[in-house]
Amino acid sequence: MHCPTAPHSTPVVQIKDTLTVSGFTADVTGSVLVGLYTSADCLTGQIGSNLTFAASLFVGGGSQETSFVAATAGTYYFKISYAGDANNTLFSSCAENVGVTIVSLP
Repeated sequence: MHCPTAPHSTPVVQIKDTLTVSGFTADVTGSVLVGLYTSADCLTGQIGSNLTFAASLFVGGGSQETSFVAATAGTYYFKISYAGDANNTLFSSCAENVGVTIVSLP
């Protein structure tokens, strides 16, 4: 007698965060980009694609939700950047990170 086995699946985890940016002028142009990386310098190991938010959403200190899907445990690093415009200074940061642990169910 052959007993079928349950298919194996790769665990995935959804990594969510809230992004708050302040200091933009009312006439800000361009986009704020958010990426998720496996490297602490945010140069390699990007997970998925950048999330893009209109910079105008952050005038007055607005917030936006981010969400990425990863398949392995480890530490992930958020890269947040803005290319700048005539009235707003460019910035790029890779300072925030999150640790992910995947636990098997009994």
